[in-house]
Amino acid sequence: MKITYIHHSSFMAELDHAVLLFDYFEGNIPETDREKPLFVFASHRHGDHFSRSIFDLEESRGNVTYVLSDDIWTRQVPEDLLGRTIFLGPGEEVSLKDGAGNPVDIRAFKSTDQGVAFLASLEGRTIYHAGDLNNWVWEGEPETDNRRMSENFHREMDKLAGRHIDVAFMLIDPRQEKDFYLGMDDFMRMVGADVVFPMHFWEDFQAAARFKALACADGYKDRIQEIHRRRGIPGVTGGRREPGFSVCTGHGFVKQMGLKKGTDYDFDSRRTGTGTRRRAGYKGGCGFGRRQDCRDISGGPGGSRGAPGFAPGEAV
Repeated sequence: MKITYIHHSSFMAELDHAVLLFDYFEGNIPETDREKPLFVFASHRHGDHFSRSIFDLEESRGNVTYVLSDDIWTRQVPEDLLGRTIFLGPGEEVSLKDGAGNPVDIRAFKSTDQGVAFLASLEGRTIYHAGDLNNWVWEGEPETDNRRMSENFHREMDKLAGRHIDVAFMLIDPRQEKDFYLGMDDFMRMVGADVVFPMHFWEDFQAAARFKALACADGYKDRIQEIHRRRGIPGVTGGRREPGFSVCTGHGFVKQMGLKKGTDYDFDSRRTGTGTRRRAGYKGGCGFGRRQDCRDISGGPGGSRGAPGFAPGEAV
């Protein structure tokens, strides 16, 4: 199996008889054997996980099946591709076929933000992509909200526990500051995987090294890959991507953009192509079960020098 990091939360997994592309919205998509069917996943409708440009792949590559979270509106899909598109909600499953006629079994799990996470089993391998299913902790949020969200995250991890996962794509988000590691640590302790690629780190390429330097990661840090660069932009081109951009006005976006909580802002929406007004506010997040040994040093440079890194296109 060959794993390619594209950008943000987008990865490609190429197997003997199928290619899987997760949460693409921009970046260069590598060439693959066009005889292999391509399965394109989108975990939810946020602009950093979904773009209508994925539908140009059917024209440029062919043999594409789209597996989308059911929070993505049907009208986003070109009418001529609806027959090649499957919408999955939390707890739903579908079984497809790879290029050799063998099953590609896909199950969706409920995100703690929007949409779903995906678990795909094919060719004797199991691949997990978290989407935005994460232990979202935001300092300053009410502890009751944090605890409730954390419980929701752990509930989904319990559903994954006991499965053997070969490759996982899991979040570490530096916008969470001292709590950036919680979701990854919970995942590794409750579920685990043979190889784990961090994602959603907003081009902070040192985040994985800082995470691996934490005391809580000692038992599994060798399974965490470090990503040092991204593939370039642009990737797929075509006429189906509308102008503007889609935003999340939750806690991380508010902190990242310096917005004032509770204030209305006007945005362009890639989803609608029209102006929209959203109120900036903190939502999501969870802080139950924080681990002091990690939090004390999570903000430092950290890093395990000389640790094996990951370059785009390496096989695992």
